[in-house]
Amino acid sequence: MAGGTERQYMKGVSAFLQISGEDFFDVEGILSQLPSSYPDFIPLLKKKKEIRILSVGSGNWDWGKPLYFARKLKEIGVLAVVDFVEPKLERRRKLLESFEGENSDHFGRVYSKTIDDVECNCEYDVVTVLHTLYESSRNKDGTIPTLKKITSCLKKDGLCIFILEDSAGDFQKIKRSLYPSFGKIEPVSQEVLERSLKKEKIPYEVGKMIEFDFNLDKWRGASDEELGEIMGFLFSDSLDCPPLTPQECRTVGKWVRKNTRKNGKNEYLWTPDIVIWARKNNGKK
Repeated sequence: MAGGTERQYMKGVSAFLQISGEDFFDVEGILSQLPSSYPDFIPLLKKKKEIRILSVGSGNWDWGKPLYFARKLKEIGVLAVVDFVEPKLERRRKLLESFEGENSDHFGRVYSKTIDDVECNCEYDVVTVLHTLYESSRNKDGTIPTLKKITSCLKKDGLCIFILEDSAGDFQKIKRSLYPSFGKIEPVSQEVLERSLKKEKIPYEVGKMIEFDFNLDKWRGASDEELGEIMGFLFSDSLDCPPLTPQECRTVGKWVRKNTRKNGKNEYLWTPDIVIWARKNNGKK
């Protein structure tokens, strides 16, 4: 089942990232919001000149954003070296391919474990958690227990950057609609993240929405099952989650067709993100 899960997940998320341009839009959103949210942070990084970033994954294939972030920082004179938390072998292999050639200057080390099992050997200027909470373990009350460990990896003046699907968007809408009938718990959302941060007494601020769409024109002739297979990555809620069954794929495909938006001849889902900024809890209660 694990192999099927990986194939389904990587097929869907690869298609989404290529068409949506999410890696670009999310990083540009972060950089555009930083001056107003934390006006002293970029000047602080420029003063340091060389920084270390920890990209936290929980099995998700999403290292393009940290790489693009590091390359943008290099443009303003900050060398960012990125360490990665990636427990899944196939995704670690793809990660290595992304940091060849000119990108090798940004490549640090890879922890082949989950964040819970990682012993960080340094503190980080920036920790990024960019769409990598969806497969995280959960407490009985639905909160995310790894947040304390994540923010503990920060330097005292460091910043943790979370990005999630905006709750108003279609990806959260499909999860809220179908997770219960698929036997899944409450999907990770902004509300879940905020509830978890409050529980751990971690200081945070909610940023702004980052707008973009997922164009569906490519799949106009696809069957419900084929369309659901593409969207299967949205339903991976744990590291050992099985792939969607053919019937579940058909259910997802039918939902997408019913809720597809149109702009002229274009068909799409509205897939905005939201930024959450968090700092280290330096002994505050």
